[in-house]
Amino acid sequence: MGWFFWKRLLRLVKRRDFQLQLARLFWHFFYLRFLFARNYILENPQFSRIMLTDVRDVYFQLDPFSWLPPSEGVYCFAEHSGRLIGNCPNNSQMVREVFGEEGLQRIQQFQIYCAGTIFGTRSALLQYLERFLDLALAGINLWPFRGGDQGIHNWIVHFEQLPSLKLLDNEGPVFTMGCVPKEQILQNSKGQVFNRKGDIFPVLHQYDRFKDVARSLPFYELPE
Repeated sequence: MGWFFWKRLLRLVKRRDFQLQLARLFWHFFYLRFLFARNYILENPQFSRIMLTDVRDVYFQLDPFSWLPPSEGVYCFAEHSGRLIGNCPNNSQMVREVFGEEGLQRIQQFQIYCAGTIFGTRSALLQYLERFLDLALAGINLWPFRGGDQGIHNWIVHFEQLPSLKLLDNEGPVFTMGCVPKEQILQNSKGQVFNRKGDIFPVLHQYDRFKDVARSLPFYELPE
């Protein structure tokens, strides 16, 4: 059964909470993780500062929360500077999957932001997640999955105008390395990766694309 069957079924289910329960049967995990994160945050109000992150390709060089200010916000991070959605076949498909060709035409001239690392305070992040889930429920085609979670993420970044949204470039606390030229990746004598100002990146994303860099990174133990 394809996405169009499930989409018709969703239209018959009027209550949003039932729609989300039904979505658990057919959404790809890369959509489900946003639903699971939302549910976990709702059930655990003791957490006020939160990071949503990929696992396999994320490396902590410093305390990942060391930079996060106390004020309300959702912090999203650009990929390599100047990478536009419309110039990247993969990201174009990620948008087209959820928003169609018309949606891609609207967003193609915007910078790519990565869905793999997101920081936020509790209430602001919940606002982001609820909007993400609404857009996923309304998606044109979520199956087969081609990365539409990042398409939704970029749609929120560029069009949704969430009041607490904060956009950071690739020189900040998160360094998304996948499309960065190797000669622009700077390491000190300890193997730590740093930016052009000389600051150590607390978080490296997609570091495993560079095997020699990955092998030289020092072990970092999270503080208790």
